[in-house]
Amino acid sequence: LYSVNPSSVSYSSNESAISVTWTASATGAGVHHQLRCLSGSDGSVVIRNVTSPEQRLSATCDSLQSGWEFSLQIVVLKVGGFEPALAEVGQLLTWPQLSADPASRPSAAAAVSQPSESQPAEAVLLLNWTSSAAAGADLLQFRVSSASKPYLLREAAFNSMRLLLSLAEAELLSLKLTVAVAAVANKSGLRQEGSEIVIAEQLQMPPGRPSVSLLPDRRAVVVSLTASPGSELLTAAAHADSGSFAAATNSCRPDSGRCTVALQPLRPFTNYLVEAVAELSGLASLPQRSEVRTLEDAPSQPQSVRLDDASSQLLCDWRAPSEPNGVIRNYSVAWGSLSFPDGAEIRVEAKEAAADTTRLPLEPPPLPG
Repeated sequence: LYSVNPSSVSYSSNESAISVTWTASATGAGVHHQLRCLSGSDGSVVIRNVTSPEQRLSATCDSLQSGWEFSLQIVVLKVGGFEPALAEVGQLLTWPQLSADPASRPSAAAAVSQPSESQPAEAVLLLNWTSSAAAGADLLQFRVSSASKPYLLREAAFNSMRLLLSLAEAELLSLKLTVAVAAVANKSGLRQEGSEIVIAEQLQMPPGRPSVSLLPDRRAVVVSLTASPGSELLTAAAHADSGSFAAATNSCRPDSGRCTVALQPLRPFTNYLVEAVAELSGLASLPQRSEVRTLEDAPSQPQSVRLDDASSQLLCDWRAPSEPNGVIRNYSVAWGSLSFPDGAEIRVEAKEAAADTTRLPLEPPPLPG
C-alpha cells in the first residue's frame, strides 16, 4: 500500500554519486523513506534516510566508485508494526573517469604499423594508454577530427592498452588532427560515457606515398614523382642489390603535384631498388618501392692480357673486364706485323670460363681475291 510508484522516480549520476527524486507514497508522522544504492560489483549498500514531509523527495548516494553498476531501491517505513514497503526503481552506472593527471591519460602519435604476412606496413594513428588512464572504464572512445574532415569515432577495450587507426582507411593522411577521448562503462546492458578530454591538437599526420614512374639509362635513372595531397618534398633513392646503402639520392619540390629527379651516377646493367618518400613538416611517408635495371654500356678493357709464342702462332689470353657493364658477347682482337702493317682483326665469342683465349697466326692471311 505504501510502496513508491517507479514511474514517479527520476535519477541521474556523475563520476561518484547517484541522485534520485521521487513522489512520496505516504506522508505524515511516523513515515519516512530510505534510498538504497546496491553495488553490483561488490555487493555493498549505501543507505540514505529521508524524513522530509514534502510530497516530492530526493536523496543522493555519494562517495561511489566510478563506472560501477548500482541497483536503486526506495523503502517506505511506517511506525506501528507495518512491514517496510520496498520498490525496485532502476539500475544505473556511475560515470567512468579519466585520470586527473595529464601524463597518465592516453597519448596519440603518428606511427608505422609492423608488417605481417597478410598486412603490409602502413601509416597509422597510434593511441596508447596504461591501466591508470581511467577508473571504471570498460572501453575508451576516441574522436578524431580535422578542419576538413568530419569526426571519426573508434572504440577499444580498455584492457587492450592500444589502438592502431589506419590513416589510409580513415582518409586522415596529411591532415592536422584533433584527438579527444572519453571513458565508457559498459555493464549488464547499461552504457555510460564519461566526460571527453582532448589529448592532441593540430597533430600533423604524414603524407601518403608518392606514385613513381622510372626511365632507366645506362648510368642513371630518371624518376618522375607524383605527390599525395599536402606533400612538401619528394625524395628518391636507388639501392643496389649488393647492399642496403643508397647508391644515389635526389629530392625535388612538387609543382602542381609532380616533379622529376635523376639518380646518378649508377652502375650500368645493374638491378636497383628505387625508394620514393614524401615529406610534410618533417614527417616522411612510407616508401614507395620499385625495381629497375640500368641499361648496358661499353665495358672496361679486358684484364691481364698476355701473348705467348707458340711455334707458328701467338697465344693471346685475357680475363674479363672488371666492369663488364652488361652481357659481353664477344671480344675483338686486332693485330698486325711489319709484313702486314694494315693488320687484321679476329672476333672471339665470349666464354663462360674465367679466361678467354685466341691464337693469332704469325703469317698474314691471303689477300682478298
